[in-house]
Amino acid sequence: MDRDKDFKLAVVQLDTIACEVNHNVHKAMIWTRRAFMEGADYVFLHEGLTADYTPEPLGYGRSIDGTEVFGFCHLARQFGGYVALGLNEVYQNRPYISMVWVGPEGVIGVYRKSYLWPNKSEYGPGDYSDWLASYHPV
Repeated sequence: MDRDKDFKLAVVQLDTIACEVNHNVHKAMIWTRRAFMEGADYVFLHEGLTADYTPEPLGYGRSIDGTEVFGFCHLARQFGGYVALGLNEVYQNRPYISMVWVGPEGVIGVYRKSYLWPNKSEYGPGDYSDWLASYHPV
């Protein structure tokens, strides 16, 4: 993206339903598409978007290479924009509250939340040193 350009940001806060991953992702994709169609360069979605705060995070979490993330990668590629997606993630059989950064090239990075109050017992803490990890495009 051009550094001399003004950027348009969209911040989306949805009323998600706990454990209803398909419903929440579908709703978020509609709003993300709308934001891009109205000229947004960056779309920021909230934490816990995909499953909210479920008492069964392993059952409702998704992986970075899952269809949910792929859908947002596709929108980012289609519109040439970027999305910060709040993902209830499962990685190496452990649940995380994650923020996935995607763009036209696919997954750019992931941050796994390290301060978990009040969800300490359900989720694993992220490793802050890994938040700039590089990922291969999805």
